[in-house]
Amino acid sequence: MDGLEASQHWSAAELEAGQRRQLLQLLRAATKQVPWYDRSNWARTRLAALEAAGDGFWAEWRQVPLLSKPDLRAHGALLAARALPAAHQPLGSTKTSGSTGIPVESGTTAVTRLAWHALTVREHLWRRRDFSKRLGVVRSRGREHRAPGGEDAPSWGPPVALLHRTGRASAIHVGLDISLVEAWLRRFDPQYLLAYPSVMAELLARLGTAGRPPGLEEVRLFSEPLDPALEQRLRAEWNVGVADVYSANEVGNIAFRCHEDRLHVQSETILVEILDDAGEPCAPGASGRVVVTPLHNLATPLLRYDIGDYATVGGPAPAGARTRCWARCSGACATCCAGRAAA
Repeated sequence: MDGLEASQHWSAAELEAGQRRQLLQLLRAATKQVPWYDRSNWARTRLAALEAAGDGFWAEWRQVPLLSKPDLRAHGALLAARALPAAHQPLGSTKTSGSTGIPVESGTTAVTRLAWHALTVREHLWRRRDFSKRLGVVRSRGREHRAPGGEDAPSWGPPVALLHRTGRASAIHVGLDISLVEAWLRRFDPQYLLAYPSVMAELLARLGTAGRPPGLEEVRLFSEPLDPALEQRLRAEWNVGVADVYSANEVGNIAFRCHEDRLHVQSETILVEILDDAGEPCAPGASGRVVVTPLHNLATPLLRYDIGDYATVGGPAPAGARTRCWARCSGACATCCAGRAAA
């Protein structure tokens, strides 16, 4: 966390320099250990060009071919590294649920899992949450965790409970009837609630203004595009804060909001490109495809991964929090068990 505390104040030039170094390391590892890149006709040529590019680095980077979600699904075995450095082991795996119609699986490492945990804590800290309060969660849960009344826990669990003393938590499976979710919400009365936008829309319609859970302070939305009208209604009718988190299982955290409700790309761990139809970067205020490159995943390197979403580019972040800002995602966003939100 000390590293993230420092890096969130880096200048744009410092962030880009760090990304360039990591991209070169990622491509070097991919050409040595990953069949998809090792057997390609372009990877080593492009690596040499990037190493010599100087100020033309980003123009050269845009010559790297895009990797599509169908590519990952069809050729996942070829995208898996043959071996990992000791510091990145043990190898793990993660799957998306395929709400966009294309479920995919990819490898994770000790480094990527640690980054996910660290950024999760960063998001809580940026939102200035009180860890002693109650946390409620509505999300997809395994068959053994689908009790109609939800399941309570003495703490928020990892990663926060590894670092802080927390209040109680409770989680309920999103696939249960909405009446059961409503009853659980009334019973547990969380102060912070993590849920899908579609679930919150149903709960708001059922409960109305008068049925607002009395303890609720903030709703944290994930996994689906957030309709600005829903956010406005939650703020106006329930008088609660609204946060959203944009992430994907195969790439990790992409962006989330600070306390001032600016959406920040997590540039220390992921490169985000918003591209127009010609494959060029969109200007601030313009919308395009979201193309991402996780910077530390040596298990399944995803270079210029077209995730299937669309987003609008925001402006630069204010001084004091220089991780890049952007505007809302308008794509069809894939659900994942670790928390994904259209931003």
